Order: sequence, then C-alpha cells, then structure tokens
Amino acid sequence: MNGRARSLSYFSGWSIAIAGGLPLVTLIATHFGWQAVYGTLAAVAAIVAALLFAALPKGLQGHPLSPQSFVTVAHSKRIMLILLLTLLQTSGQFTVFIYLAPLLHVFTGAGPAIVGAFLRSTVWSASSAMWSRAAS
Repeated sequence: MNGRARSLSYFSGWSIAIAGGLPLVTLIATHFGWQAVYGTLAAVAAIVAALLFAALPKGLQGHPLSPQSFVTVAHSKRIMLILLLTLLQTSGQFTVFIYLAPLLHVFTGAGPAIVGAFLRSTVWSASSAMWSRAAS
C-alpha cells in the first residue's frame, strides 16, 4: 500500500467513525444519558478485545523500541509534518463537531434526529469529496 493510500485509509477511518459514531452517541445520550454512552463503548470494546484475542495468533510480539528510535522519528521532518497535520486535523474535527449539536439546537431548535442527520451528511460529504479526489 503506498503512502497516499495509507493516509486515505487512516483519515477515512476517522471520518467513518465520526459519521457513524456521532449520530449514534447523540441518540443514546439523548434517550438514556451520557452514562449509557460510556457503558455501550465499554461493552463494544470488550467484545472487540475478545474477538482480537481469539483471532490473533498466539505468541504474537512486536519488536522492542529503544529510546533512540523516538529520537530518530523526532529528527525526521517528514514524519513530524505528518504527525503535526494529523494532530491539527483531528483536533479541528473534534473541536468543530463538539459544538455543532448545541449550536444547531440553540439556533434552529433541532432535535437529536436532525442533529444526527446533519452530522452524517456533513461527514459523508467530506468523505466523498476526499475519496473522489483520491481516485483522480
């Protein structure tokens, strides 16, 4: 997989998670409270952990990293630029989406269903634009 494809798959994963997760979290929190959101996340995480434990080969180990490897990464301008762009993109994405639901409710009176639809359409539009640009 080349660098562009890896980058696209990473950012697509975030977009898909937000497109599906935000409306779902909004729905659960609205009807059952914020504690139910964390309970649901914990249950899903436990299921995924059990599936990974069952599916991954036994004795799987990664290579140990030395402190010098972090210094090497820090001296790579390309990697530091990628990390900076990732930080800015995810920070901006989460900052904007956190305030969209309350703003929509205050200014338009939108309920959870409308907010969820708005968030889905926003993320799907951005994702489709990203995919069409990558395909060209």
